[in-house]
Amino acid sequence: MSYVVNNHIRWSHANAIRAMLALTAVVGDAADEQRIFAHKGYRPVVVARAAVRTAFHSRHAVSVIEHALFGLGCCVIGYVMVHWLHQIVVALQEDSGNGRPPGHIATAVRRKIFGLASLTPARVKSGLRRLKTCLQGDWWKKRWLTITFKWVCTGFSVYLLWLGKHAAYGKWDIIVAIPLFALMNWLIWRHRHLFRFNEFHPGVMMLAFALVVWLDGDVAWKIHRIQVAGNSVAHAVVHAAVSLLFILLGIVFFRFSVMRLPSDQSSKIAGNSLQSPVQR
Repeated sequence: MSYVVNNHIRWSHANAIRAMLALTAVVGDAADEQRIFAHKGYRPVVVARAAVRTAFHSRHAVSVIEHALFGLGCCVIGYVMVHWLHQIVVALQEDSGNGRPPGHIATAVRRKIFGLASLTPARVKSGLRRLKTCLQGDWWKKRWLTITFKWVCTGFSVYLLWLGKHAAYGKWDIIVAIPLFALMNWLIWRHRHLFRFNEFHPGVMMLAFALVVWLDGDVAWKIHRIQVAGNSVAHAVVHAAVSLLFILLGIVFFRFSVMRLPSDQSSKIAGNSLQSPVQR
Protein backbone atom coordinates (compact mmCIF):
# COMPACT_ATOMS: atom_id res chain seq x y z
CA MET A 1 0.00 0.00 0.00
CA SER A 2 1.16 3.54 -0.68
CA TYR A 3 1.77 6.33 1.78
CA VAL A 4 -1.32 8.47 2.40
CA VAL A 5 -1.55 11.67 4.45
CA ASN A 6 -4.88 12.29 6.16
CA ASN A 7 -5.70 15.96 5.59
CA HIS A 8 -8.95 15.70 7.55
CA ILE A 9 -7.02 16.01 10.81
CA ARG A 10 -5.35 19.13 12.20
CA TRP A 11 -1.76 18.09 12.75
CA SER A 12 0.26 20.25 15.13
CA HIS A 13 3.42 22.08 14.10
CA ALA A 14 6.74 20.43 14.93
CA ASN A 15 7.72 23.31 17.22
CA ALA A 16 4.51 22.90 19.23
CA ILE A 17 5.25 19.19 19.62
CA ARG A 18 8.77 19.92 20.85
CA ALA A 19 7.44 22.48 23.34
CA MET A 20 4.86 20.02 24.69
CA LEU A 21 7.48 17.32 25.09
CA ALA A 22 9.87 19.70 26.84
CA LEU A 23 7.14 20.94 29.20
CA THR A 24 6.15 17.35 30.02
CA ALA A 25 9.78 16.50 30.82
CA VAL A 26 10.14 19.54 33.09
CA VAL A 27 6.91 18.81 34.98
CA GLY A 28 7.83 15.15 35.33
CA ASP A 29 11.29 15.97 36.69
CA ALA A 30 9.82 18.53 39.10
CA ALA A 31 7.30 15.95 40.39
CA ASP A 32 10.05 13.39 40.95
CA GLU A 33 12.27 15.92 42.71
CA GLN A 34 9.55 17.09 45.09
CA ARG A 35 8.86 13.48 46.07
CA ILE A 36 12.55 12.98 46.81
CA PHE A 37 12.70 16.18 48.87
CA ALA A 38 9.54 15.14 50.75
CA HIS A 39 11.04 11.76 51.66
CA LYS A 40 14.16 13.53 52.89
CA GLY A 41 12.04 15.82 55.08
CA TYR A 42 12.77 19.09 53.26
CA ARG A 43 10.47 21.42 55.18
CA PRO A 44 9.10 23.72 52.41
CA VAL A 45 8.09 20.69 50.32
CA VAL A 46 6.57 18.88 53.32
CA VAL A 47 4.58 21.99 54.25
CA ALA A 48 3.36 22.45 50.67
CA ARG A 49 2.20 18.83 50.42
CA ALA A 50 0.42 19.15 53.78
CA ALA A 51 -1.31 22.31 52.55
CA VAL A 52 -2.59 20.45 49.47
CA ARG A 53 -3.97 17.63 51.63
CA THR A 54 -5.67 20.17 53.89
CA ALA A 55 -7.16 22.07 50.95
CA PHE A 56 -8.71 18.92 49.45
CA HIS A 57 -9.55 17.38 52.86
CA SER A 58 -7.85 14.12 51.90
CA ARG A 59 -4.53 12.58 52.85
CA HIS A 60 -4.34 11.03 49.36
CA ALA A 61 -4.74 14.35 47.52
CA VAL A 62 -1.05 14.72 46.62
CA SER A 63 -0.81 11.15 45.30
CA VAL A 64 -3.96 11.57 43.22
CA ILE A 65 -2.63 14.79 41.68
CA GLU A 66 0.71 13.14 40.94
CA HIS A 67 -0.97 10.22 39.18
CA ALA A 68 -3.28 12.55 37.28
CA LEU A 69 -0.26 14.48 36.00
CA PHE A 70 1.45 11.21 35.13
CA GLY A 71 -1.59 10.13 33.12
CA LEU A 72 -1.58 13.40 31.19
CA GLY A 73 2.16 12.99 30.60
CA CYS A 74 1.57 9.52 29.12
CA CYS A 75 -1.06 11.04 26.84
CA VAL A 76 1.34 13.76 25.67
CA ILE A 77 3.97 11.13 24.85
CA GLY A 78 1.38 9.29 22.77
CA TYR A 79 0.46 12.54 21.04
CA VAL A 80 4.12 13.22 20.23
CA MET A 81 4.68 9.71 18.86
CA VAL A 82 1.62 9.96 16.61
CA HIS A 83 2.94 13.20 15.14
CA TRP A 84 6.42 11.76 14.73
CA LEU A 85 5.00 8.94 12.61
CA HIS A 86 2.92 11.49 10.68
CA GLN A 87 6.03 13.52 9.85
CA ILE A 88 7.66 10.38 8.44
CA VAL A 89 4.63 9.80 6.19
CA VAL A 90 4.76 13.43 5.00
CA ALA A 91 8.44 13.03 4.14
CA LEU A 92 7.78 9.77 2.30
CA GLN A 93 4.92 11.29 0.28
CA GLU A 94 7.17 14.11 -0.93
CA ASP A 95 8.59 11.62 -3.44
CA SER A 96 5.22 11.00 -5.12
CA GLY A 97 6.07 13.31 -8.03
CA ASN A 98 9.62 12.09 -8.58
CA GLY A 99 8.72 9.06 -10.65
CA ARG A 100 10.23 6.65 -8.16
CA PRO A 101 8.70 3.15 -7.96
CA PRO A 102 6.56 2.27 -4.91
CA GLY A 103 8.62 0.88 -2.06
CA HIS A 104 11.78 2.77 -2.96
CA ILE A 105 13.61 4.50 -0.12
CA ALA A 106 12.30 8.04 -0.15
CA THR A 107 14.76 10.79 -1.02
CA ALA A 108 12.88 13.14 1.30
CA VAL A 109 13.68 10.93 4.30
CA ARG A 110 17.31 10.61 3.24
CA ARG A 111 17.45 14.36 2.83
CA LYS A 112 16.18 14.92 6.36
CA ILE A 113 18.53 12.33 7.86
CA PHE A 114 21.70 13.02 5.94
CA GLY A 115 21.14 16.76 5.79
CA LEU A 116 22.74 16.88 9.23
CA ALA A 117 26.03 15.74 7.70
CA SER A 118 27.12 19.33 7.18
CA LEU A 119 27.16 19.78 10.98
CA THR A 120 29.33 16.73 11.67
CA PRO A 121 33.14 16.23 11.64
CA ALA A 122 34.81 15.37 8.35
CA ARG A 123 35.12 11.59 8.92
CA VAL A 124 31.50 11.23 9.98
CA LYS A 125 30.38 13.39 7.07
CA SER A 126 32.31 11.20 4.65
CA GLY A 127 30.79 8.04 6.13
CA LEU A 128 27.27 9.43 5.86
CA ARG A 129 27.85 10.36 2.22
CA ARG A 130 29.04 6.85 1.43
CA LEU A 131 26.02 5.38 3.18
CA LYS A 132 23.75 7.71 1.22
CA THR A 133 25.34 6.57 -2.06
CA CYS A 134 24.88 2.95 -1.03
CA LEU A 135 21.20 3.46 -0.21
CA GLN A 136 20.57 5.06 -3.60
CA GLY A 137 21.25 1.75 -5.33
CA ASP A 138 18.65 -0.93 -6.07
CA TRP A 139 20.53 -3.85 -4.50
CA TRP A 140 18.45 -3.69 -1.33
CA LYS A 141 15.16 -4.27 -3.23
CA LYS A 142 15.77 -8.03 -3.51
CA ARG A 143 13.12 -9.83 -1.50
CA TRP A 144 15.45 -12.25 0.25
CA LEU A 145 17.58 -9.38 1.47
CA THR A 146 14.53 -7.46 2.73
CA ILE A 147 13.24 -10.47 4.68
CA THR A 148 16.70 -11.13 6.13
CA PHE A 149 16.98 -7.52 7.22
CA LYS A 150 13.56 -7.67 8.92
CA TRP A 151 14.49 -10.84 10.81
CA VAL A 152 17.74 -9.21 11.93
CA CYS A 153 15.75 -6.21 13.18
CA THR A 154 13.36 -8.54 15.01
CA GLY A 155 16.27 -10.27 16.70
CA PHE A 156 17.76 -6.92 17.64
CA SER A 157 14.45 -5.83 19.18
CA VAL A 158 14.44 -8.99 21.33
CA TYR A 159 18.04 -8.27 22.33
CA LEU A 160 17.15 -4.71 23.38
CA LEU A 161 14.26 -5.96 25.50
CA TRP A 162 16.51 -8.63 27.01
CA LEU A 163 19.05 -5.96 28.01
CA GLY A 164 16.36 -4.11 29.93
CA LYS A 165 14.81 -7.13 31.65
CA HIS A 166 16.37 -6.22 35.01
CA ALA A 167 16.40 -2.46 34.49
CA ALA A 168 13.69 -1.57 36.97
CA TYR A 169 11.18 -4.17 38.15
CA GLY A 170 12.79 -7.55 37.55
CA LYS A 171 10.35 -10.20 36.31
CA TRP A 172 7.52 -7.64 36.09
CA ASP A 173 9.26 -5.95 33.14
CA ILE A 174 7.52 -8.54 30.96
CA ILE A 175 4.37 -6.41 31.37
CA VAL A 176 6.07 -3.68 29.34
CA ALA A 177 8.16 -5.92 27.08
CA ILE A 178 5.19 -7.60 25.39
CA PRO A 179 3.46 -4.44 24.04
CA LEU A 180 6.84 -2.91 23.20
CA PHE A 181 7.77 -6.00 21.18
CA ALA A 182 4.42 -5.84 19.37
CA LEU A 183 4.82 -2.17 18.42
CA MET A 184 8.45 -2.57 17.33
CA ASN A 185 7.68 -5.54 15.09
CA TRP A 186 4.59 -3.85 13.67
CA LEU A 187 6.98 -1.14 12.50
CA ILE A 188 9.53 -3.67 11.22
CA TRP A 189 7.21 -6.02 9.32
CA ARG A 190 4.21 -3.86 8.39
CA HIS A 191 5.46 -0.29 8.53
CA ARG A 192 3.20 0.90 5.70
CA HIS A 193 0.15 -0.48 7.50
CA LEU A 194 1.34 1.14 10.74
CA PHE A 195 1.76 4.52 9.04
CA ARG A 196 -1.69 4.37 7.42
CA PHE A 197 -3.35 3.25 10.65
CA ASN A 198 -1.67 6.16 12.42
CA GLU A 199 -2.98 8.62 9.83
CA PHE A 200 -6.62 7.50 10.09
CA HIS A 201 -6.81 6.28 13.70
CA PRO A 202 -4.49 8.59 15.66
CA GLY A 203 -6.58 8.25 18.81
CA VAL A 204 -6.00 4.50 18.94
CA MET A 205 -2.28 4.96 18.32
CA MET A 206 -2.08 7.61 21.05
CA LEU A 207 -3.72 5.15 23.42
CA ALA A 208 -1.29 2.38 22.43
CA PHE A 209 1.81 4.50 23.05
CA ALA A 210 0.37 6.00 26.24
CA LEU A 211 -0.49 2.57 27.63
CA VAL A 212 3.07 1.35 27.11
CA VAL A 213 4.35 4.22 29.26
CA TRP A 214 1.53 3.66 31.78
CA LEU A 215 2.31 -0.05 32.06
CA ASP A 216 5.95 0.77 32.73
CA GLY A 217 5.65 3.81 34.97
CA ASP A 218 2.56 2.84 36.94
CA VAL A 219 1.35 -0.76 36.70
CA ALA A 220 4.70 -2.57 36.83
CA TRP A 221 5.93 -0.09 39.42
CA LYS A 222 2.88 -0.61 41.65
CA ILE A 223 3.19 -4.40 41.49
CA HIS A 224 6.87 -4.08 42.33
CA ARG A 225 6.10 -1.84 45.31
CA ILE A 226 3.44 -4.25 46.59
CA GLN A 227 6.13 -6.91 46.89
CA VAL A 228 8.99 -4.69 48.08
CA ALA A 229 7.30 -2.09 50.30
CA GLY A 230 4.14 -3.98 51.25
CA ASN A 231 1.70 -1.50 49.72
CA SER A 232 -1.91 -2.63 49.61
CA VAL A 233 -3.51 -3.85 46.39
CA ALA A 234 -6.39 -1.39 46.80
CA HIS A 235 -3.90 1.49 47.08
CA ALA A 236 -2.21 0.41 43.83
CA VAL A 237 -5.48 -0.11 41.96
CA VAL A 238 -6.85 3.32 42.89
CA HIS A 239 -3.70 5.17 41.81
CA ALA A 240 -3.39 3.19 38.56
CA ALA A 241 -7.07 3.86 37.82
CA VAL A 242 -6.60 7.60 38.35
CA SER A 243 -3.70 7.79 35.89
CA LEU A 244 -5.58 5.62 33.37
CA LEU A 245 -8.63 7.87 33.66
CA PHE A 246 -6.58 10.96 32.85
CA ILE A 247 -4.93 9.16 29.94
CA LEU A 248 -8.37 8.55 28.46
CA LEU A 249 -9.52 12.11 29.15
CA GLY A 250 -6.34 13.50 27.58
CA ILE A 251 -6.76 11.38 24.45
CA VAL A 252 -10.37 12.49 24.07
CA PHE A 253 -9.25 16.12 24.42
CA PHE A 254 -6.40 15.83 21.91
CA ARG A 255 -8.32 13.78 19.35
CA PHE A 256 -11.65 15.60 19.39
CA SER A 257 -10.48 19.13 20.25
CA VAL A 258 -6.84 19.79 19.38
CA MET A 259 -6.76 17.58 16.26
CA ARG A 260 -10.27 18.45 15.08
CA LEU A 261 -10.41 20.71 12.05
CA PRO A 262 -12.67 23.79 12.23
CA SER A 263 -15.96 23.33 10.41
CA ASP A 264 -15.04 25.77 7.63
CA GLN A 265 -11.81 23.92 6.82
CA SER A 266 -13.57 20.55 6.98
CA SER A 267 -16.15 21.69 4.42
CA LYS A 268 -13.42 22.79 2.00
CA ILE A 269 -11.85 19.35 1.83
CA ALA A 270 -15.02 17.30 2.23
CA GLY A 271 -15.38 16.91 -1.52
CA ASN A 272 -11.80 15.79 -2.05
CA SER A 273 -11.59 12.03 -1.56
CA LEU A 274 -8.34 10.73 -0.14
CA GLN A 275 -6.12 8.64 -2.30
CA SER A 276 -6.84 4.94 -1.90
CA PRO A 277 -3.92 2.73 -1.00
CA VAL A 278 -2.58 0.34 -3.61
CA GLN A 279 -2.55 -3.18 -2.21
CA ARG A 280 0.62 -5.04 -2.76
